[in-house]
Amino acid sequence: MLLFATCQKELDKPVGNNKVVLSPISVDSVYYFLTKVRVQLTSDEGNTITDHGFCWAITPNPDVNSNLISLGKRENSGTFSTEIKGLDENTRYYIRAFTTFAGNTIYNEQREITTLKTGKPQITTAELSDITLISAICGGEIESDSGYAVTTSGICWDTDNQFNENQCLGKDVNTSGESEFSLNITGLTESTTYYVKAYATNQKGTGYGDVRQLIPCKIPPAVTTKNITNPGSISAMCGGNVTSDGNAKVTARGICWNITGNPALDNCINFTSDGQGTGTFTSNITNLTPSTTYYVKAYAINSAGTGYGQVEQFATIAPWPCGTSFAITHTAGSTAPVNKTVSYGTVQTNLTGSDKCWITQNLGADLQATSATDATEASVGWYWQFNKKQGYKHDGTTRTPNTTWITSINENSHWLNANDPCTLLLGSGWRIPTKTEWEMADATGGWSNYNQTYASVLKLHAVGCLLPSDGSLYGRISTGSYWSSLQSDSGSGWSLISNSFNSGMNINSKAIGGSLRCLRD
Repeated sequence: MLLFATCQKELDKPVGNNKVVLSPISVDSVYYFLTKVRVQLTSDEGNTITDHGFCWAITPNPDVNSNLISLGKRENSGTFSTEIKGLDENTRYYIRAFTTFAGNTIYNEQREITTLKTGKPQITTAELSDITLISAICGGEIESDSGYAVTTSGICWDTDNQFNENQCLGKDVNTSGESEFSLNITGLTESTTYYVKAYATNQKGTGYGDVRQLIPCKIPPAVTTKNITNPGSISAMCGGNVTSDGNAKVTARGICWNITGNPALDNCINFTSDGQGTGTFTSNITNLTPSTTYYVKAYAINSAGTGYGQVEQFATIAPWPCGTSFAITHTAGSTAPVNKTVSYGTVQTNLTGSDKCWITQNLGADLQATSATDATEASVGWYWQFNKKQGYKHDGTTRTPNTTWITSINENSHWLNANDPCTLLLGSGWRIPTKTEWEMADATGGWSNYNQTYASVLKLHAVGCLLPSDGSLYGRISTGSYWSSLQSDSGSGWSLISNSFNSGMNINSKAIGGSLRCLRD
């Protein structure tokens, strides 16, 4: 504790009409062996000050015959200050400022201080981290050297709680020179109890931090649950992140869900199995009931047990009345190229192997094509580059918007949900078909040319594409090009391509502008 006091003795004053006024001493700081003080000389009334400074002693009312710091002659008023060094620790001192002029010396009120008491360093022990079956990480922070330089610091550990840095099972020395440090605890044995503490030494001795208990053993994995995405009427996406294996191999991971809350593997409706080990994973939640609230948790299993993430909640949407039409007002911007209102027809089909609801015209088209080679802009709709939000209209002569075309795309990513124009323009639940869904539709429909794709319930026709070199129109009435959501590599993606003699999945440059035919589960 720092002690500050003021003496109530009347100030020493000069004789005659000479006047010099000194403010009370301000103490800026007190340490173990020094203090910093300052005084305001508030008026000199034209007097020439021949000397000024500070004096101090361990007895009251020190004067210029006591310990002295002289700051010399002074010709103006203002603040003067100094460091008083060479003090003893834990000692009470009395300090006064003085000025000498016209043969007289005056003093201000004395100020009383007590220097700090030295001792062993003060240090805290850090929390344990990265615990394995044979090692861990710990450290410390030196909060005070208690007046003397710290000569060594580190951590030490033992199986007996009565230990020090010279009598311990092991220790690691801090060689960083920093007051806050992190070190390794090694050579541990599984399921053995250890005690760990940080230490720091100066010439007064060794100070220790709090003792931490450490038991290297297997524990259930640590896992977090991802946010729910793409909730539909019967499905949704989720997943998790296994952040720690708990010192044992993660043999299973996934998500589980129920409708009552706080799901676990022993009370869930169902669960997924999504691999092994640590890291992130994605899960498909399927076979759900429309208009129902579900609770979801990620899980991970090792030989010590099962760890769970936090609960995430979502509600499935009401089933879409497929077979009806719906109107969408598109506004020109980052996704739609122009303003217009479109009435989209829908049809339910199991071409993909399960029932899906599809729009019966291309995204952005005013109407369904009237033939496999319908070249009208109204039936073609808009074009998109892979994993890009911006759509483009082409009337056969001009592309809208006629902005600088992206001629090369190198992104290691499938078509992200956040960039899916089907979702952005039609609403939640609508999406781009996957590569597998297009492959199943092509196989189930027995398609071998654009006449057969047009003869299906989807009425797919030869829409052409926008070339990757400059975004110009190519192949309208001769080729159909419909994107899937799956990339082939960082520069190309999978498309359903149809022409007069063939139909199937092809790899296209991501810079091509292709059509979109949206579906929902």
